Amino acid sequence: MAKLETVRPSGVPDEVTVVFAEDVPYRACNGIEFDVMQEFVEGSRLLLTGKVQTLKDFQSGRLLVYILADFVAVSEKAVEQDEAAVRGVIANKPTHRETPRGKRITDITVKVRNELTGGSCFLPCICWQEQADEAAQWQQGDTVELLGRYQSRQYEKVLDTATGEREQRTAYEVSVRLIRRKEEAENEK
Repeated sequence: MAKLETVRPSGVPDEVTVVFAEDVPYRACNGIEFDVMQEFVEGSRLLLTGKVQTLKDFQSGRLLVYILADFVAVSEKAVEQDEAAVRGVIANKPTHRETPRGKRITDITVKVRNELTGGSCFLPCICWQEQADEAAQWQQGDTVELLGRYQSRQYEKVLDTATGEREQRTAYEVSVRLIRRKEEAENEK
C-alpha cells in the first residue's frame, strides 16, 4: 500500500491511496525482477492503472477509498492526473443540496464490483451544477457511467456538540465531470 500525491490544475494537492499485489510491478516490467522499495522512492513519478475500490474499517466506521492497481511503473514522463472512469449502479437515493456560495451539489454512491471479495464496493461521488440537478432526479438502481477526478479533501468532524470537540478527517470521492444514465449512453451509440 502506498500514498501518492497528485496536484489538481488549481494547485490543490490530492492524496491517493494505492494498493497493489506483490506481483503487479513484476508483471509490469515483463518479468524483470527489481526491488519495489528501491524503485518506488519518494518523489518518483509513477504511471498506474487500476480500479477504484472501497474498504470499510468496522472499528472506526471509516471508509477507505483506494486504487487497486493492475499496472504500476516508474515513468519520468507520467503526467500528474487522477482520472477515474466508473460504471455502476446508484446504491441509494441521490442527495441534492446547495453550498453557502450557491453551488448546487448532488452526492451519489455508486456500487461497483469488489475485485478482492467478489462482493460490492460503494464509491462516493459528487456532481456539480447542471449535472447535479440532473442526477438528483435519478433513482436508486439506475446504472450510470461517469468520468471524473479521484480527489481527497480535509474536513472537521464534530465529535461532541456540547464540548465542541472536533477531529480533522479526510474524505475521498470522485468529483464528477461527466455522468449519464445507462439508457442515455446507449441512445448515443
